[in-house]
Amino acid sequence: MFSGLGGSAQPGGTWSDPTATGALVGEQVQPALLPTGTSFFVYTVDDAGCTDDATVFVTLSNAPNAGTNAVITVCSTAPPFPMYQELGSTPDPNGAWTDPMNTMMNGVFDPAVDPSGVFMYTVTGPPPCVSATATLLIQVTQAANAGVDGNSSYCTTDTPFSLLDRLGGNPAPNGTWSYAGMSHGPVFVPGVDGPGEYIHRVLGVAPCGDATASVVLTLVSCAITAPVNMGVQNVAE
Repeated sequence: MFSGLGGSAQPGGTWSDPTATGALVGEQVQPALLPTGTSFFVYTVDDAGCTDDATVFVTLSNAPNAGTNAVITVCSTAPPFPMYQELGSTPDPNGAWTDPMNTMMNGVFDPAVDPSGVFMYTVTGPPPCVSATATLLIQVTQAANAGVDGNSSYCTTDTPFSLLDRLGGNPAPNGTWSYAGMSHGPVFVPGVDGPGEYIHRVLGVAPCGDATASVVLTLVSCAITAPVNMGVQNVAE
């Protein structure tokens, strides 16, 4: 602390800790032992019976804490969440976030629209402390898409058709079908397959779950029109 006295201070004096912080060790102050705020220490010089003292004030500024780096994986259908809560340790809540393009953002991640990448959290430190940073790597897994439930009717005389075509939305083509609890192929054959609910399932990749959608097929009566004979009739004169 001697440098805090100015260039004209006489060496050889003694230091004291009037407020008993416990941070004074010899002629050095241990910052880790200082209480938050301002403390003071007294330097006393005794020269031939004459004493003189000077006071040095030491202000402790807490170093910023941005937490520790973290890596998470979320499903694209997960709700928005504050990224702050995903960092390790106990980060200060007053930091700022930047996205993978180094653009400022509000710190809330929306898996439906925000991209995967590295997001940086910065907490500005009060002088003389430097700022602290931590990174959060977010990987977004696309949710399985089984399509949108559909309803359709058919006649026994219809040609076979793809069950996938009777779903709404944009279902993934790699799903599996079931009917009445039994596995079923992707093609419905009128007159062979029965009416009811056909379930389409697409397996999800963790942390996303499986997705399902169903098609309800209803059998309807279809009139059969007999061909009309348009032959020539002979009429006697």
